[in-house]
Amino acid sequence: MLKGKSKIEEKITIATDYLKSLGCKEIILFGSLAIGDADEFSDIDLAVSGISPRTYFKTVTEISSKVGCKVDLITMDYISENFREKIRKEGRTLYAK
Repeated sequence: MLKGKSKIEEKITIATDYLKSLGCKEIILFGSLAIGDADEFSDIDLAVSGISPRTYFKTVTEISSKVGCKVDLITMDYISENFREKIRKEGRTLYAK
C-alpha cells in the first residue's frame, strides 16, 4: 500500500538504487505511478534490462522487502517488442546506462 507522494518517491529511489547495484542497464517506472493514476492500493511497476534470469525471483523478493510494498518487476529482455515500446513510451525512465 502506497501513501504520500514523497514516501512513494522514496520507495522508488530505494528500488532504483538496489537494481542499479545489481547491474541493471535500464530501469523504467510504468503503470499507474508513471501516469499519475496511482491510489493507496497501487504497487510499483518496474521494467528492467540486464538482470540475470537466475536471480529474478530472489530480486523480486528482496526489492519488495526493501521498499515495504509489492513490486512488479518485468524484464525487458524477455518481453515482446510491442510491450517494450509501450513501456518506453508511457513509462518514466529512472536509469539508463
